[in-house]
Amino acid sequence: MRNAISWAVAGMAMALVACGASDADDAELEPEVIVEPYDGSTGLDPISSAAAYPSGPYGVAVGDVLQDATFFGYKNAEASVSGELESFSLSDFYDPDGEKGIDLIYVSISAAWCPPCQAEAKALPEMIESLAKDGLGVAFFQDLYEGGEVGAPGTQRDLDRWLKRYQLPFPVVIDPKAKMNAYFDRNSIPYSLVVDAKTMKILGTEAGFDSRKVELKDADGNVVQDENGEARMVYPLELFIRKHLP
Repeated sequence: MRNAISWAVAGMAMALVACGASDADDAELEPEVIVEPYDGSTGLDPISSAAAYPSGPYGVAVGDVLQDATFFGYKNAEASVSGELESFSLSDFYDPDGEKGIDLIYVSISAAWCPPCQAEAKALPEMIESLAKDGLGVAFFQDLYEGGEVGAPGTQRDLDRWLKRYQLPFPVVIDPKAKMNAYFDRNSIPYSLVVDAKTMKILGTEAGFDSRKVELKDADGNVVQDENGEARMVYPLELFIRKHLP
């Protein structure tokens, strides 16, 4: 298997939607994965060998350093056609000197069975294009921790189907060892983390996905216009990403 990394740089009326154990038909999809309460450790891989990777303190809360972990997946939808999995580490996105052009890392934890996760996946390419249009250095990474059934870890087959359906232009991996489970409540997926690429500190977290678009405003509160002179509309998740950019 090859080792490679690639990334895409790039008052709401509708309530935030997230998957949860109370979703319809969950009872038919047992058994569920039981996520143990956070015990102070992440359960991730040993400290990365990446040069000068931050030494911690590691944890799952805002302000903590994201501990390194290695997964297998595809660098983008196009690469998935080969069927050859590649290894990816969170430390691949570490950019202390800005040489990679990454300011912020967006990590999405999703499940193939989850409708809001599906909605987020459908919207992500558009968000990437919007951020790239403004020259913002955001790297995207997605952990498909469960597949088509609740409690079933994501498989390569799930990954193949996911990328074929949503054509995601960034690394998407599977997580059969549940390395990211300490970071989220499975009743609140998709779950997102935004991480400072220069320090690998968690800057913010978000649960669920709202598909209603809102107006994009500049730093002075003025509505940004598109090429047609109309208000530029974006997903609330994009605003969440933008507010954490340096």
